[in-house]
Amino acid sequence: MEGLLINESQSTPTNRATHPVSFFERLPYDVRASIYSYIEAGDLPPITRGFQPSASGFLISCRSAKQDLEEIAARSLGKFLREFKSTFENTTDCTIQISDFPESSTLAELRSLRITLPFTSFCPIKSSDWKYVWKREVLAGLHPLLRLYSDKIHLHFSGPDNMPACKSLLDRGRVEVSMHSILRKIAIMLESLNRWKTGTDSMAGILSVERIFKYEVGRQRDTWINARVNAKRICLSWDLRDNVLEENGQTITLNGKLHRIQVPVIENGSEKKDAAIFYHLRDEQRLVGEMGVVSDGRWELREDIDRLLNGVSTHWVYCSSSGLGKALGEGLVGCAEAKFEEDEQEVSGHIYH
Repeated sequence: MEGLLINESQSTPTNRATHPVSFFERLPYDVRASIYSYIEAGDLPPITRGFQPSASGFLISCRSAKQDLEEIAARSLGKFLREFKSTFENTTDCTIQISDFPESSTLAELRSLRITLPFTSFCPIKSSDWKYVWKREVLAGLHPLLRLYSDKIHLHFSGPDNMPACKSLLDRGRVEVSMHSILRKIAIMLESLNRWKTGTDSMAGILSVERIFKYEVGRQRDTWINARVNAKRICLSWDLRDNVLEENGQTITLNGKLHRIQVPVIENGSEKKDAAIFYHLRDEQRLVGEMGVVSDGRWELREDIDRLLNGVSTHWVYCSSSGLGKALGEGLVGCAEAKFEEDEQEVSGHIYH
């Protein structure tokens, strides 16, 4: 791949404070003075060539403190995920698998979550024999994950139960259409919870969420979600292959297109954030696929997500990846652009004929 289209190696803090107060600045001066008293004055540059034992030991201690904090964060996230899994399975009757983080995990690793769900997370639309929608309790149950300040929430669907038909090219194309609709429901939730407009009725967001879950107006609202979505990258993936044990990290070539809204970068103080993007990847047989939306600004919603998902007023480029949920690279891999477009036209002809 020529380059990465999404850089997940760093996480941009959402705190807009110009001068954040550090941990040591929060400590009383006499406590800091006591800590620094253990450093020999002659052990610091430029008196010496570099940091000598007493000073270098202090720096090593800081790195140890970072490791300690990462262990605490891993334990805290692990407890949260265990409670989430128990609650989710009890309320949805769906058995799931979720990321497991050892205490040695780094903060960067903790920001990337993957949850594997069955196709029973969906139910068919009554007016169609092939379109699927979220079960209300499943989409609502996923919200606690989406509100985390994660860099990536990867929702993967697989398993034999309720697997969509996939024998023909038409079947596999229809699965992609359903997945696009399913991702759109997440986008509607996201807009309803995150968008704020001056003069908008305070009930507008709630009523939008109500439409998603088909609640009746006036019904008890104790299960309604009411916290914003904070995950940067939200992606759905699916695997329709027979007798394949899909593992996180498995290598498989996926090609597709990435759409970015045609607006200038968002400027906020000294920060600049790229416009949100939507992408769709698939393997050559269209049995494995992935769709996702990404916002570097954690969905401050300066753009129209619906237009983004529809590819309206967007700039697109070819993209690829080496596996589900992995980093996106520029260009197609192992596939000529003409052949890719020919395949796209063929499946569109089957679906919309």
